[in-house]
Amino acid sequence: MKNPRILKAAIVALGLGAPVALFADDNSPLKPVPPVPAPVTTLGGDMKLSFAPQADGPSKALCDFVKQATRSIDVAIFEIDDPDFVQALLDMASKVRVRIVMDSTNFKDANLPLRQKHLVVGDYRGPLMHTKLVAVDGARIFAGSLNATISAEQRQDNNYFTLNAPALAARVNAVVDHMWAQGPVDNAAGNNSGDSMPTQTKWKRAPATTVATVGGEKIEMYMSPEDKPMDRIIAEVSAKDVKTIQFLAFDLSEPRLLAAIEAARARGATVSGVFEGTLAGANLGALEKAGCDVEKDANPNGFMHDKVILVNAGDPQTARTITGSFNFSGNAASSNDEDMFIIRSSDVTKAYVPAFDRIFKMGAEALAPAPAVRAEGMAELVERVLPNHVDPGAERVFPDKR
Repeated sequence: MKNPRILKAAIVALGLGAPVALFADDNSPLKPVPPVPAPVTTLGGDMKLSFAPQADGPSKALCDFVKQATRSIDVAIFEIDDPDFVQALLDMASKVRVRIVMDSTNFKDANLPLRQKHLVVGDYRGPLMHTKLVAVDGARIFAGSLNATISAEQRQDNNYFTLNAPALAARVNAVVDHMWAQGPVDNAAGNNSGDSMPTQTKWKRAPATTVATVGGEKIEMYMSPEDKPMDRIIAEVSAKDVKTIQFLAFDLSEPRLLAAIEAARARGATVSGVFEGTLAGANLGALEKAGCDVEKDANPNGFMHDKVILVNAGDPQTARTITGSFNFSGNAASSNDEDMFIIRSSDVTKAYVPAFDRIFKMGAEALAPAPAVRAEGMAELVERVLPNHVDPGAERVFPDKR
C-alpha cells in the first residue's frame, strides 16, 4: 500500500479494532449473478437510466457519451482505469477541450496517458474528490454512482444515467472551472507517484443548488459540502407525505439520517433497504429493531456501490429518487466533494424499482456472507471506516492478500 493517505486511514481503522479488507484479488473469475434491468429511457427521451454490473454496457455508455462532444468535455470523477474510456478521452482531446479532475489517490498507470497530455488536475486535499460527473458541450451530463473503472462496470452494483439538461451541465462546468483553476499536473516525465505534482489548497465553492426541468419533471442537483445535501435528504425522508422508503446504501452511517429513517418507520412508513455488507455493522441491526426490512448485499464479485433512496415509489404525485455519488455518511456531508440529485418523477422512481428488487432479493436469499471486498474502491472504503461503520463482531474479516 504505497499511498500514505490510504495507509494512514487503514492503520487508524485497524487500531480501532475494525476488521478491514485490505486488497483482495480484483481479478478473480466473475461468479454468475442475476442480470441487471435493461436500460430505461424516460422523461420524454431526455434521460436514459442504466445499471451495472455488465460486461461492456457501462464502458460503452461512457465512451459513446464523450464521443458526442463537439465543443467540450468536463470530467469530475473519483477514479478512472477503464482503458477504452481513457482512449476515448485522448482521441477527443484532439478535437474538443477536455478537462479532468480526479482524486489523486487514484493516479495509476491506467490513467497516466491522460496526465501526460496535461488533461488532469489532481485533488491532493485530505477529503476525497468523490463526484462521478461528466458534462458534454454544456448541455448533457452523465452521473450516478459509477466510477470509470473496470471493477465498477463489471463487478459492482451501480446506477448511472444521462440527462439532457443544460442547467445541470452548467453546474458541472462551474465545478470543474473552480477545481481546474489550480492548473493541470506536470507529469510529462511519467512520474506516477504524485510526488512531483503541486499540492492543491482546499477549494471553497459558494452554495448554488441547481434546479432543472427535464421532460416536464423537476430535478435538483446538490454539491457537497457547500449545498448541504445531507440536510436535504433528511428533509425528504422526514416529510409528512412519506409512505415508503427503499434504499440501496454503500454506506448508511450518518446518525441524523438513521434517526430520520427510524422516525419515518415509527410514523407508519414501510422501510426496506440493502446495505453494502462490509459496512452494515450495527446500523443494520438498529434499523431491524426499528421494524425496517433490511438486508446485507450478496454480490459475490464486488461492492454494492449504489447510493439510492426511493421515496413513495408507485405514487404518481409524490414519488422521488435520491441518487448520485453521495454516500449517506458524515464524511460525504462535511468534507468530500460529492454530487446528489433529487429527481421528482414517478416514472424515474418506478424505473429504479426493478434494480432495487434484484439487489434486495439477492440479499434476502443469500445463504452465506458475501466474499471479500475487491481492491478497486479501497481508497473510498478505508478512508472512512470507523467503529460505527463496521461491527467488530461481523462475520466477514478479510486478510491482506497483496
